[in-house]
Amino acid sequence: MGIGLSAGKGSVKSEGIIAIGYEAASFSDNSDQSIFAGFQAGKEAYRSSSSVILGNQAGYQASGKTNSVMIGRGAGYQSTRQTDLAGTDAEVYIGWSAGQSAKVKAGATSANTFIGYQTGGSYKQPSETICIGGAAGNTASGQTQSIFMGKSAGYIAGKSLRLFKYPDSTPAASDGTYYGVAYNKDNIGIG
Repeated sequence: MGIGLSAGKGSVKSEGIIAIGYEAASFSDNSDQSIFAGFQAGKEAYRSSSSVILGNQAGYQASGKTNSVMIGRGAGYQSTRQTDLAGTDAEVYIGWSAGQSAKVKAGATSANTFIGYQTGGSYKQPSETICIGGAAGNTASGQTQSIFMGKSAGYIAGKSLRLFKYPDSTPAASDGTYYGVAYNKDNIGIG
């Protein structure tokens, strides 16, 4: 069902979808039983079945995002599952550009939750990770079963244990930097 100019009109193999808004799900492919609402929400979504995608350009080119929720302008905009589409997603992206370009490793169980402005925006290969707060985990890479909470927490976390600092215009520490510890698994970062 489509409401709005071109809403759901060019969808391929996408049964039982609800598309509301200009070009919402207009070129989606294999995105059964999903709801798309907002200007170009899920416009080119691919294999994003059983998902709820709400907001202007939310899930615009989302790929392999099954059982997921994307709420907010640009949430999950180009989020993808790398290489193949095996594995389980069930991801939650809430906030402006949350999970915007997040890339999940092929065959992995992701089950990630990103809440806040640009949280997990360019996160690469997260698995069972929670990021809450503006830009938390934004450019992190490879963490599993981790929690990053607070503005810019885990912003540049990598695969090896290290103390990092991230300069920003609104400092969390008295010397004007953010601090956090990052490792590949079982992290807790507080910004």
